Amino acid sequence: MNTKWNMVFFMFLGLTGAALLLYASLAACFNKRDKHKYFALSAGISSAFASLIILLGLNEFSRMLNILMRPYSGLSTALLMQLAAAFFSFLLFFKGKTSSAVRNISVIVSLAAVFCLARNYMIITRPALNTYLFSAFLIVSAIFAAWNLISINKDLTLDEALTSNAGAVIISVYGLILLIFSLRIGWLEPEDRIFSFAKLIYGSYAPIFWMTVVLSFAVPLAITVFSSVRKKAVASVICCASFAAGIFLLSVLINQMPVLNDSINNRFIF
Repeated sequence: MNTKWNMVFFMFLGLTGAALLLYASLAACFNKRDKHKYFALSAGISSAFASLIILLGLNEFSRMLNILMRPYSGLSTALLMQLAAAFFSFLLFFKGKTSSAVRNISVIVSLAAVFCLARNYMIITRPALNTYLFSAFLIVSAIFAAWNLISINKDLTLDEALTSNAGAVIISVYGLILLIFSLRIGWLEPEDRIFSFAKLIYGSYAPIFWMTVVLSFAVPLAITVFSSVRKKAVASVICCASFAAGIFLLSVLINQMPVLNDSINNRFIF
């Protein structure tokens, strides 16, 4: 498997693991049963696999240590936070009933893992991604994924109207950030524009982009807004599946964006 696809699965599994850990942590607070344990196990497996995909892709043990021993670098931070997410996920699974401190830390770790995953891409050599909009975009994605799981779990002692309205708000914020994030690509200076808005909207990247918009935003929004559909469990499952497929395509799109390779007189060329 080439490096680009390693990064696709690293991003997708990392986001999946973080979202599952966020849900498991919240469910442990509001659910008297132990259903959250199975989601915590899934979160641990996803986060662990995300890290293994990158570490095994390095091929050399010395390179693995070099990455892990440089916590100030984007990839190292992302890997370390994925390992931390895996640790707390397995802790929630094996411990069952945990203290509120562990649950609260798990929530923080899940969101920090998403931020560090975004930070791995927020570098000057990727102008389209070098913005904190990207981290906000991914964090809202993880929150909505966790809400999707909350909407399916009928055992949680949460107000149904409140959680339904919250879902509509979260996916609307997601759509707004996606719109601003896309428009920003068109605002980049011509000398720095490595990924044009035209390519994104109707060019070579358009099929993946519009499928991402439909699967991760349009379908979940429609299901979330219409109350007659929202109350059916099958609709919630479809919402989860559609959003997950959209996030996978987003991972593909992000990792297809080109990278500036060289510089002349401190100016990047591509």
